[in-house]
Amino acid sequence: MKNVKFPIIFATIYLFVYSIGPFVGVPEKLVITMFLFLPIVTVWMVIRILKDGEDTQLEFDEGHLYEDMPQFEKPH
Repeated sequence: MKNVKFPIIFATIYLFVYSIGPFVGVPEKLVITMFLFLPIVTVWMVIRILKDGEDTQLEFDEGHLYEDMPQFEKPH
């Protein structure tokens, strides 16, 4: 899971800076440029998570809807 922490943190900080940029005086051209690169950052993060993330052994068909929330499992 170490390999996916950086893309998640980077994309989150990027989105945060983009979101508050207009309110803290970031130049408009920089905000527009960040807007144009936002889909690239998001797709890069998703690809890294899908390639380097950990796979689970739990199956949806077996009643495991959410791995980290056992209260949502189907009763057997």
